[in-house]
Amino acid sequence: VNVPKLLSDNMNVTTNNSSIKRFPIHTMPDPLPDYALDPQLLKYIHRNAISNACKYGKRGGVVTTELRWDKEKAEFRMDVINLPGEKHEDIVKLGALAAEVVFSPRRRLTMHSDVDDNNQVSASHSSGDGAWI
Repeated sequence: VNVPKLLSDNMNVTTNNSSIKRFPIHTMPDPLPDYALDPQLLKYIHRNAISNACKYGKRGGVVTTELRWDKEKAEFRMDVINLPGEKHEDIVKLGALAAEVVFSPRRRLTMHSDVDDNNQVSASHSSGDGAWI
């Protein structure tokens, strides 16, 4: 599978210059070798990562896909990156522990809150690995 071509075709960026600028794909090395991968699974993972980067990152920001092949480790890696979203600074203000928990890679958070008899709100979160492959 030619991964950059597969992902570009999946996003229709080859026909739209503004899409190429908003959703660039960088490879290391360039060109990447072809891989024996499931193209449907790869497209699904990439589309989901792009969707999350658009939803939770900077609105209208450049969403970069970085594809890397580490020959020594025999490891293929795909990272989808956007600038921080509008609530980023609010989370940072909560302190180092909150920022570490929220911004840790491959972390899924769910908010739980309760109100006690004195109308005091307590909140906690649960975390776990997402669907990362």
